[in-house]
Amino acid sequence: GAKVVFVVVRGHADRAAVGIAGIKAAKDAGVQHVVVLSVCSVVKPGTIFADQFLPIEEYTKSCGLPYTIVRLPMFMENVLGQMQSIATTQQFYSPLDSNLEQNCASVGDIGEAVAKIMAQPERFTNKVLSLTGTPVNEGQFAEAFSAVLETPVSHVPVPYATSKQSMMDMGMPEWQVDGVIELYKMVASVEPCLTSPVSDLPAILNRELATPASLAAYVAPGLKAIKQAAEYEAAVAAAEAAEKMETMKLAASEAESAIKAAEKAKAEKAAAAKAAARLKATRLAIKTRGLVLQTIG
Repeated sequence: GAKVVFVVVRGHADRAAVGIAGIKAAKDAGVQHVVVLSVCSVVKPGTIFADQFLPIEEYTKSCGLPYTIVRLPMFMENVLGQMQSIATTQQFYSPLDSNLEQNCASVGDIGEAVAKIMAQPERFTNKVLSLTGTPVNEGQFAEAFSAVLETPVSHVPVPYATSKQSMMDMGMPEWQVDGVIELYKMVASVEPCLTSPVSDLPAILNRELATPASLAAYVAPGLKAIKQAAEYEAAVAAAEAAEKMETMKLAASEAESAIKAAEKAKAEKAAAAKAAARLKATRLAIKTRGLVLQTIG
């Protein structure tokens, strides 16, 4: 009974087959229009994501259904994977220089735009749309987070190898990480597909697009909660460390007292033994030479 379907192609090594299967299923179900997710870097054949999405776009255009292809850039919200670091160390990382601009867009803007397309698909029939945002750089994100946290936050550029290892440590498969690294390198080389200010989003939404400042304001309560939780945990850890230190000092003091008591007992025992030995020697002397003592009384 659905008239329009949004085919969101999930992150899978065999994306082309998965995406095409989704479009075929929509067609078999009698859908009248498909909105299909693609990526802006599809214009760079030979890169990982382009080679996954090119067959999907080609099938979409030839499947016989009215379609709208929405090409997406990297998401502004990707930086939120580092909220813990932003809130507690006031730093976040990427392999980009802080002043390099990219046309990343907010998933909120993209979601609203797709909803509008699906509500009136006839306006966007057989179109390929670029749902990119206003170009921004990492330095602007740092400024935005600094403002909401009321403390300086900085962006730290890191080598590509470091960034790759970090993403893999988060559980991303290597092929996907390599694809993201390719996107970063495209931004660094100012490839228009990931840096151009030309976008279909403003006309679809008919409003201002999300900015680093609006994203930071949206997640500010979460950032502040993380910061407060970290400060509380640090205070608890400091109190526990202080208590442990006092316990150790008390134990050391008790141990010192015990050692002194043991030394005193040992000295007293030695003195008693010495006195007993002296008494024994005296008794022996009395026994063997006691005649004189007996005589004098």
